[in-house]
Amino acid sequence: MKKKVILFGRGNLAIRIADWFMDNADFELVTVVPVIPEPLWMDSLTEWCKKNKISYIPSGNYADIENVSRSDWKIDLVFSCFYDKIVKQWFIEKCENILNLHHAPLPKYRGILPINWALKKQRKKTWCYNS
Repeated sequence: MKKKVILFGRGNLAIRIADWFMDNADFELVTVVPVIPEPLWMDSLTEWCKKNKISYIPSGNYADIENVSRSDWKIDLVFSCFYDKIVKQWFIEKCENILNLHHAPLPKYRGILPINWALKKQRKKTWCYNS
């Protein structure tokens, strides 16, 4: 039985992850929640959804997300990549697994611009906590 997946995110990396889920026989990409508005300097995850006929829910539209998550089935995996919203507790409770791809150590570099903060603090590595 395929694992049901919801992808939250934006940009090229989220699109590559969506492609991977689409090409993997073990997963069903149920829906995508792109960050809205999408940055103009990134490829559009929304356009990718339209092109590949994958349902999508614009981020922040919690009524639609609620309709997906209040159904009888459990979501096997939520994958978050560059998603900039806080996910609601009731949604988390409907998920078997949630993966959040974050480009720096948490909580030290939390937020949507972790690499910028690491650069500002002149860190040579972002994957370690060494000062």
